[in-house]
Amino acid sequence: MVAMQLAREPLVRHCVRKVFYERASINVAPTKDGIKAIDENHPLYALKYVKDKPIRTITDDQFLKLVSGETDKLIKVEFQHNIKGTTNPSYLEEIKQLYIRGEFSRQVEEWNKIRGEAIEQCIQKMLYPAFTMELQTLLVKEAHEFIFRACSHKLSNILKIAPYHTGFPDEEENEWDTKEGIRVLSIAYVPDFNSASFGIMLSPDGEAQEMIRFEHLLKRRDAYQESDRRGKLNDLSRLKDFIFNKKPHVICVGSESREAERVIEDIKNVVKELVDDKQFPAINVELVDDSMAKVYAVSKQAEMEFREFPELLRVAVSLGRRLQDPLLEFSQLCNPDNEILCLKYHPLQDQLSDEELLEVLYYEFINRSNEVGVDINRAINFPHTSYIVQFVCGLGPRKATALMKMLKQTNQRLENRTQLVTHCHMGPKVFVNCAGFIKIDMNSVSDSTKTCIEVLDGTRVHPDPRQPYRPPDTKEKFQLLIKESPDILHRGKLVQVILTNFTRRKPQRKHLDHAKPVRNEETGLWQCPFCSKNDYPDLSEVWSHFDAGDCQGTAQGIQVCMDNGISGFIPVKSLSDSEGTNPEERVKPGQLIYSRIMKVDEEKFKIICTSKTSDLVDKDHFWKPQRDPYYDTEAENKDLTKEEDFRKANSRQIYTKRVIVHPNFQNISYKEAEEKMALFDQGDVIVRPSSKGSNHLTVTWKVTDGIYQHIDVKEEGKENDFSIGQVLRIGDDEFEDLDEIIARHVNPLAANARDIIDYKYYKDFNLTLLENTHIKERDKTDEYLREEKKKNPGKINYLLCPSKEFPGKFLLSYMPRDKLAHEYITVTPEGFRLRGQLFDTFNQTLVWFKEHFKDRMPRIQARTPQAGDQTPEVRSVSGYAGTQTPGAYSAFGVNTPYTPSGQTPFRTPYTSQTPRYTAPVAAGYSNGGMNPRTPSYPSSS
Repeated sequence: MVAMQLAREPLVRHCVRKVFYERASINVAPTKDGIKAIDENHPLYALKYVKDKPIRTITDDQFLKLVSGETDKLIKVEFQHNIKGTTNPSYLEEIKQLYIRGEFSRQVEEWNKIRGEAIEQCIQKMLYPAFTMELQTLLVKEAHEFIFRACSHKLSNILKIAPYHTGFPDEEENEWDTKEGIRVLSIAYVPDFNSASFGIMLSPDGEAQEMIRFEHLLKRRDAYQESDRRGKLNDLSRLKDFIFNKKPHVICVGSESREAERVIEDIKNVVKELVDDKQFPAINVELVDDSMAKVYAVSKQAEMEFREFPELLRVAVSLGRRLQDPLLEFSQLCNPDNEILCLKYHPLQDQLSDEELLEVLYYEFINRSNEVGVDINRAINFPHTSYIVQFVCGLGPRKATALMKMLKQTNQRLENRTQLVTHCHMGPKVFVNCAGFIKIDMNSVSDSTKTCIEVLDGTRVHPDPRQPYRPPDTKEKFQLLIKESPDILHRGKLVQVILTNFTRRKPQRKHLDHAKPVRNEETGLWQCPFCSKNDYPDLSEVWSHFDAGDCQGTAQGIQVCMDNGISGFIPVKSLSDSEGTNPEERVKPGQLIYSRIMKVDEEKFKIICTSKTSDLVDKDHFWKPQRDPYYDTEAENKDLTKEEDFRKANSRQIYTKRVIVHPNFQNISYKEAEEKMALFDQGDVIVRPSSKGSNHLTVTWKVTDGIYQHIDVKEEGKENDFSIGQVLRIGDDEFEDLDEIIARHVNPLAANARDIIDYKYYKDFNLTLLENTHIKERDKTDEYLREEKKKNPGKINYLLCPSKEFPGKFLLSYMPRDKLAHEYITVTPEGFRLRGQLFDTFNQTLVWFKEHFKDRMPRIQARTPQAGDQTPEVRSVSGYAGTQTPGAYSAFGVNTPYTPSGQTPFRTPYTSQTPRYTAPVAAGYSNGGMNPRTPSYPSSS
């Protein structure tokens, strides 16, 4: 009761509210989704972790960002109720001291205890929660007001631009007189070379007069195809004739993309030709923002006015009208559909109510319209200018519509302001409010009437306050063409770019004369000091390299490009933290690269980037956006550590336990399956759950000791996640149940593998599966074959050993002369595959090999095989590079299926069938098959 009474006391509420507003603070912490979603490019990055941030430090639209993030369940915002006191660490304890009695009897102490509980209940449970809600409402309101001001300011900057004005004082012809307005040739395009561009000629009143269509305007004069070059020249010729005949006062181009620069340059060249050849006046070519024109082009007003025009041509109309008068053109969007709201004024304007935002925007139209006045007669004659009448003071939408309707029905023109009362029956209050803001063009009225003209009705008390049109500067032009604001594209931003080319600087003659080639003591080869090419056996070849002009020069960096058309450059020193002078060893053209922007050159539309790992990680926050002063780094590090520990604890493969009744099925993991397989016989099978999900199974079978192949099985027609599918697929092969998979797929594989294992020249070196196992296999086989060659140099020795890197494959090694060769034999359910050909039996495989072992085989690329690649099938000679992995091309260009290995047990096997070859390939050819010779047959040792 006491707590309630205190909480209702006005003076108590006033004092506590004042202190709470001044000293309250907030804590911000991300949710589980927010930890991943809020990165450095997110608007909430600076406020991701906040501790004890005072309310008074929340400015601009920060709180609305927090509210939006909390609505999206990315963060949690908590108001702190531990308010600090003036003389006490706790404001609550400070208040308690004001309410208790300063006596020392037992009864007083008990009453003081009750008084303290009442104060605590009053403050903590009644006042603080209420004031928290009030403060939240107040902060949201202040953020809304900030966004309202930002939207109003942006629209004001657009509407305060005066109509475009230009003059031709040297021209005496009346058609170049711009007193009555300007004629505009407006051009719009889309950044698609296969789409046509349009131009429209507008009269001084904004009426569409004549259009022109361009099929090749975006293409280059030096295009690769002859038809494109001819089309470009034809379009420019037609444009030249169009400009000469229609005589526009100005030409405008929409800011659709960076192609607008080239279009403007082409038009300027056409105008220059007219000036030089036909004494034509110099016409300005302007770049105009097309954001409003795109909204207008799809509006109902545009569809009604230009029903037969394509959308792009409507865009061109709006571009020209905006140049003629921005105020009139933007007012067209102030219609019953409220299309003015389709324009983007602020990133958070969607958080505002449409009614409030519309009211703020309309205030700007009212202010600008009444500053310059409204011509009623022009609004009647040209309907696209009539939307401005509703903003005249004293009228509004309803009275403006009634006024326009009355003048149209009576087919009258407003000759003086008195007619607003006599003819339009306007009331005295409305007349007093609006008369001063309605202007009448005396020049046009005097030509059509004989009545007395009141000259003062055509004047304004104040001059036009609008600013003259100014072409966009470098910064504005950059933002118009790139469609990126400084808040989005800035220094330090993490971006993804595509490598387009390498940049090198060729050495000059004076540098070549003082060049000092370097000799590698280990290899004995010479290296060029400029391009770093290091395969020259003799010093003279390096100098020949200089004299022939083959030296590409010193690497300067790499050229990159963003998806919005901005080009970029990454210097060599900013490419990587590790030392290196040749960027071609690190990256390739077309590769996606993460980088940070170090500098934005708005004039050249270019960015300078860095791709160093240290800069990308940016632990010191030199490049990342600036954090809030109250950012809680400790909480962030704690979450990162917790996430890392969780990742380590769950690093092993997880799977869904299945309810499948089959003797070979076990609910075990990949590692457990291989551990059990160690005790099994060759060809034994375990079926287990797959880490790919509940609609996959994995069949693991034992190739030989220590080598196990894992085959992915896709399930279809499942009743639930735990049951087995009605249809099982391995690649394109379909099976009804697990028994059929074992009988038709695994058993044939195991039998074919057993044929090789039982072969007399099979040998298992029992290597542990470690890094570069394939190289260790070759080293062992090389050592063994060389020893056998020494014993009997006349024989061609060969042997087979299992591949631990590619389970299901067997390495075939042989030594025809002094060099060793390696290739793979793959076991399949249908037989044996060698060099892209399929054989039914192992004996047929060996016979074919002995006849064709000398056939030339293509070199292979050094990369790790991926799912769907061709299986490594081709040779590796001695001296095989230690960094190479068996490649991705078969000997005869035939696609060879990929077989999952112990290294990649969870890849989907590639099982497309390779056609059987009924006719053997011609044997006994080497050097590409050009020189026939008598084949010799390899024999075993």
